[in-house]
Amino acid sequence: MAPDCSSIDRSSAMLLHQGGSREASKLIQAGGWYYLIYSRTGGGSRYVVAKRAKNITGPWSEEKQIMAPNLGSNQPNQGGIVQGPDEQWYFLTHHGKGDWEGRAVSLLPVTWKDEWPVIGSQGEDGLGYMVWNGNLPLKAIPEKKEWYCDDFSSERLEPHWEWNHYPDNEKWSLAERPGWLRMKAVTPLQKNNLKKVPNILTQRVYRTSSNEVTVKMDIHGMVNGQTAGLCHYAATYAWLGVTKTETGISSIMNENERITSQHFISGNDIWLRSDWGMEGICRFSYSTDGENYQHLGEPYPFTWGHYRGTRVGLFTFHKNGEEGFVDVDSFIYKRK
Repeated sequence: MAPDCSSIDRSSAMLLHQGGSREASKLIQAGGWYYLIYSRTGGGSRYVVAKRAKNITGPWSEEKQIMAPNLGSNQPNQGGIVQGPDEQWYFLTHHGKGDWEGRAVSLLPVTWKDEWPVIGSQGEDGLGYMVWNGNLPLKAIPEKKEWYCDDFSSERLEPHWEWNHYPDNEKWSLAERPGWLRMKAVTPLQKNNLKKVPNILTQRVYRTSSNEVTVKMDIHGMVNGQTAGLCHYAATYAWLGVTKTETGISSIMNENERITSQHFISGNDIWLRSDWGMEGICRFSYSTDGENYQHLGEPYPFTWGHYRGTRVGLFTFHKNGEEGFVDVDSFIYKRK
């Protein structure tokens, strides 16, 4: 690489590793060695293997299996070895079992034998095996912060938020109405498909015993033909929202473009709620006073999709243009 990082000399490249069914390579340095850690698949199983060298340019050893194969949801996927704040070593990984919460994260202890890492609990064969509990690397738990809640009082979006597509930054603002998130209507890239609506502001959901998301939304800026609301999506989707037409404003439960319930409402403020538990079945409800909620539509089962779990998000679109806006006052996520 050039000293100012402006370019890379491709002619200097040296191939360190190649092979089929290998992925997620991680390069670390520990104890005078360079280690290349990666996953290898085959025969329905996934292995964690490593190579090592005293110099980054080699010579590199033959690959060595450092973790026993695991099947199904026990398979560690694409992890990496890191050193914790307690100076101990850990394997940070996830499990791609294909359920609605997405890839669950695990942190496994790493020990060293003959200067090779062993992940998890070491077996008689010298390989590492899965463990499902252990000590956290932090000796003291820091103050818990409810990062998944937001009153939109900051000058920038908090890091737990993600856009579903690269956003049109002209279509949202935290400054036009301080203390509120203003979302301006966008045109869907494909009609009758929520997942083709730009500027859906999302975050991940959690698989805990009790989850409740409540959004307070000011809809005075909506125009005819505009829809806004609270959604969940992965392989499938559902949303609870409001639509404005010439005949008034209605609250709608929509599941994969099948409207299962619709009620007309009045007023400028609406509260939209989604709640679910360990089974991942969501119930939508709404309120016009923030206290009394009415269920709308049928229970919606979450799904897996696109290597991620179900998302929860905010959106607004106009079926024929880019007119109108909504203001979001708060997004409250309670979980146990």
